[in-house]
Amino acid sequence: LNDGQLTRVFDRLTTEENNPEAIYDEWIAYEETDDLPVNIREWKGINLKDDQQRTHYFFPTFRYNMRVINYFLNHFVFPHEAKQFPHKLVSSAWDLSSSARKHMITGFSGTNDTQLLLPIHIRQFDLPELQKTDAIVINNLLQAENETYQCLAINASSNEILEVIMKSKTSVNVILDVGALFIDGTNREIALKWLNLSDKNQIDYVVYFDSDSIVVCDRHLRQSSFETSPASERLEHCIFYVDEIHTRGTDFKFPRGFRAAVTLGNSLTKDRFVQACMRMRKLGNGHSLAFFSSHEVHQQIVQLKRNVH
Repeated sequence: LNDGQLTRVFDRLTTEENNPEAIYDEWIAYEETDDLPVNIREWKGINLKDDQQRTHYFFPTFRYNMRVINYFLNHFVFPHEAKQFPHKLVSSAWDLSSSARKHMITGFSGTNDTQLLLPIHIRQFDLPELQKTDAIVINNLLQAENETYQCLAINASSNEILEVIMKSKTSVNVILDVGALFIDGTNREIALKWLNLSDKNQIDYVVYFDSDSIVVCDRHLRQSSFETSPASERLEHCIFYVDEIHTRGTDFKFPRGFRAAVTLGNSLTKDRFVQACMRMRKLGNGHSLAFFSSHEVHQQIVQLKRNVH
């Protein structure tokens, strides 16, 4: 703690605590008693108006005292930076729009296609300046660099899917498994299989999700947090496996030139599909996509094309 923070701590101890002597004794107990100056060993000997005592003995002694630091955090930092609620409130859109409420309630959703799920008495209002957003996204998806498409074998395993992706004409840096085709292994197992197949001269790490934590593993099988790993500063030497659950709300700053393999599985909706594709934030401006569909989805696509023609 600096001098100003220590001054705030002891001002509060003096003016707001009912038993400052007991608290001070706890702080003193944290220190090596033999090394303490005699004039600050007891609370009654403290005179904060004495500049010499304060700057030469008091502040140097307590600057790194963890009990003093915790006191500062508990009374000056946490109350302002964090809020704790005694109860967890669980509700849905139907609760928020209850007829018992008298005032208008507004909400925001970044997903246009879910409006059919709104309560029947709720009306969606599309802001005029955002009405073109959906068209822009679709236009970016239909760019020529995103035309790579391949059908997978019936009941293809994770190994088989990875091998097909590795044989793609252009290298793939990201797998967005929104179609949930990688079902025969954990995220770590699938990620390590991909790392083993990748070019050792180009790729040093694989990034994936362990529960809801982003982790990275190197070629020596050492796993660590992505945020504190050197890999976070060397994204061009990483490959990323994003499982189906995390293809929404995940935001990586992929370098320009990255290409993602997007899996297409049965019952995949347009909303989930577009949300997954938009993990590539520079789509249409440096990022591109390649699509790999299950055999079942491919048959549905073929049938749809026949019906159109």
